[in-house]
Amino acid sequence: MTLPKGKVVIIQKNGTDIMPTGTTLTLDTEVTLSLQSHFDSLLGSSSINKMATLLSGVLKSTTGLQASGAFKQMGYQMWSGTDPLTFAFTTTLNMKTSGKTDVLDPAKVLMNLVLPIESDSGGFGLEAPGPTLIDAVGLKAQYSKKYSFRCGIIYLPNIIVTRAEPTFSDDVDTEGYPIWCTLNMELSTVFVATTKLIDNFSYIA
Repeated sequence: MTLPKGKVVIIQKNGTDIMPTGTTLTLDTEVTLSLQSHFDSLLGSSSINKMATLLSGVLKSTTGLQASGAFKQMGYQMWSGTDPLTFAFTTTLNMKTSGKTDVLDPAKVLMNLVLPIESDSGGFGLEAPGPTLIDAVGLKAQYSKKYSFRCGIIYLPNIIVTRAEPTFSDDVDTEGYPIWCTLNMELSTVFVATTKLIDNFSYIA
């Protein structure tokens, strides 16, 4: 069966597909992108509002002139920041010939994207999932861990995986491995979302 390219999910690490050979991720549900910016009042301080009210009272008592001391411009909403783009998708891995090869092994790859790495060489601490700070600020020519996401028109060149929730089937193969696994995945861009990020969305045949 030929899968529609718009349903195929490709996650790459440093330009290479993270999935084992022969494993293709496909969408079970639609992808909803979350884009959010924050705005604060230009003059939102309560102390400023109280001072304006006090001055208006003094003006009225001394001159008889009415002035509220409040103006609509005081509520002007100034941009204070934009969040990274976030989204979620669901995919299911099904057994073809082996529950271990077709289900468990690729599921472990997706689950490990969320988790820190323990050093086997006697180092201290944990290695964080996703790109390092040095990667993020571009101090090295090559990324140590750069993940990208593509599905249909959606292309995100720099992502982190923030949540992986696998559900394994209670039906197993002859070796005891589950015959399917559904994973709910949540991802985010490393940086704040910009218009350039969205403008780069396009379909590649």
